[in-house]
Amino acid sequence: MQNRPKILANKAKCLLCNEIIISKNLHDYVTCKCGNLSIDGGNEYTRRLYEKPNSYQDLSEYESI
Repeated sequence: MQNRPKILANKAKCLLCNEIIISKNLHDYVTCKCGNLSIDGGNEYTRRLYEKPNSYQDLSEYESI
């Protein structure tokens, strides 16, 4: 298995409504207020779902390895 940096914060900003959303737990599926962006995965994985391409900024934080 490949070494990957540990996810410290799984978060993203929707560029349509400017809301920053954070997924805190493994199955914590969070959607922004305009419905364009959803994230999932908590500190286990980063999943992004969006309606419009190039409409979010990834703000996730990772541990240095």
